[in-house]
Amino acid sequence: MSVEPVASVIVPFYNQAGYVVECLESIARQKTSFPFEILAGDDASPDHTRAVIQDCQKRFPGLIQLVAADKNSGLVANVERCEALARGKYIAYCGGDDIWSHPSKLQKQVDFLEQHPDFGLVYSNFYRLVEGKIEGTCFEKTGEAAPAGQVFEVFLMRNFIGALTACWRGELMRSFPESPFAVPCVVEDYPRWLHASRASLVGYIDEPLATYRILKTSMSNNLRKRLALDNSVWDMKLEGVRRLGISGPIVERMLKLRNLILLRFALFAGDRATFLREYREMKVYNPEWNVPWHNKARSWLMFAGFTRLVQYAQRKAGLE
Repeated sequence: MSVEPVASVIVPFYNQAGYVVECLESIARQKTSFPFEILAGDDASPDHTRAVIQDCQKRFPGLIQLVAADKNSGLVANVERCEALARGKYIAYCGGDDIWSHPSKLQKQVDFLEQHPDFGLVYSNFYRLVEGKIEGTCFEKTGEAAPAGQVFEVFLMRNFIGALTACWRGELMRSFPESPFAVPCVVEDYPRWLHASRASLVGYIDEPLATYRILKTSMSNNLRKRLALDNSVWDMKLEGVRRLGISGPIVERMLKLRNLILLRFALFAGDRATFLREYREMKVYNPEWNVPWHNKARSWLMFAGFTRLVQYAQRKAGLE
């Protein structure tokens, strides 16, 4: 009879055969005083990702469970399939091309949650691995303090948790389908952290316990995909606060911030339709930016020229 795991680690994979071994080894070799399981979800990868996962299963018998899809259904569905099978009291995550670089990451986070019953989620700092080279940690790059405690309102404005560093209580994960933020969204992590931060305190461990890999094909390097992602995320957040009945200054601030962020990404992505929409909405949500006509003309000329420059650069980089 198998021992019930204290923690479940969810790792969604898609077309990442070259990173499977390093990723799964970094998790399987965690030093813990408790049993844990790894749920490796393969979303019908066209490469040999599934075969590599199966090889890792043989090397770590009883630890890794392959959760295989018959057809590709996307990241969110991949994570949900794994969550449905997770047996742990605590649930942690790692991206398919990321690494848990500290051998006691899982132990530290489970210990934190065991010792702090009012906290439903704990996260940490992480290294940034850019094209094979470590470029400092996340919070070194941003220069911001890591929020902790009652952070729900902070979360409504931005996601500051790297999914590869998050560990939360299984009871919160299992209650997520009833959350106001359980609405269609292209990202799997942010809605869950909103749910957790609304229901409990959020803890922070001031150590880089994992390594986030940034590639040329990463979302952050494809501005059109990033724009679509931000659109989806803001729709999810605004629908969530609507369901909660939240209104007033918080929502006004969210609308102002959404408008400015999407306007900026539309400009840099060369998306004229979104730029026009957000430019019109700027008069509603950010009237202080409703500049005199000569500044408007200047912004339009800049957009017309910059769009062509961005599109040329994207074609050269193969990112369109």
